[in-house]
Amino acid sequence: MLYDGIFEKVMRTFEWLTPVLHKSHNQADSMVKLNMPPLMGRRDAAFDLAVELIQSDFFALDDIEREKTFRKMAELLDLAIRDTRAILFTLSSPDTELREQWILSFLLMMRDLALTLGCVTNVGRNILYGDNPVLVELDMSDAGKNRENERAVSSAQLLLSRRMRELSEAGQEKILRYRGYVRKSFSTYNSNRYHSSYNEYKKLYSPPALE
Repeated sequence: MLYDGIFEKVMRTFEWLTPVLHKSHNQADSMVKLNMPPLMGRRDAAFDLAVELIQSDFFALDDIEREKTFRKMAELLDLAIRDTRAILFTLSSPDTELREQWILSFLLMMRDLALTLGCVTNVGRNILYGDNPVLVELDMSDAGKNRENERAVSSAQLLLSRRMRELSEAGQEKILRYRGYVRKSFSTYNSNRYHSSYNEYKKLYSPPALE
C-alpha cells in the first residue's frame, strides 16, 4: 500500500503542475488535453522506477525484502496503468491511441507478473516451508519443509523474473520510442511541463515513499 499521505501529496503536486481553467462546457476538452503533458510525465516516472526495480538484484535480498520489492513494482505499474488510461481519454489521434493502447496492455502484463512473483514468494515463505501460525495450529508447519518445495518456489521465481526482465528490456525500448513520437509534438511550454512532472513524481514515488 502507498504510505500514509502519499495520495494527498500526489494530488497537490499534480494540481501545482496543471494549469487552472474554469470548467465551462466549451473548455472541458481543452482542459483534458492540457493535462496530457503532466499525465505523461507522471506515468513515465512511475514506469521508469518500476523498470529500475525489475532490473535490480532482488535475489540478493531475503524473502521478506524480495516480496516487498515485487509489491513495490506492482504499485508503481498500477500508477502507470492509471495514468495511461487517463492519457487515452485525452487522445484524438488514432495512431497515438493505438500506441497508448499497446502501452496499457504491456503495463497490465508486467503488473500481473510482479503481483504473481510477490504471491509466489509469500506462498513459499508462509505456506510451503514457513512457520505460519495457521499451519502450526494444524500441526502442519513441518509438512512443507523439504527441498522439493524450495526448488519449486525458486524455479517459479527464476522463470517469472527472467521473463519479466526480458519483457521490460524489450518493452522499454519500444516505449521510449513511443515517448519520443509524442514529445516531438509538444511546444516548449508543454515540454517543460512534462519534464517538471516527471522529475517531481520520480522524487515522490521513489523509496521510501512506497515503503
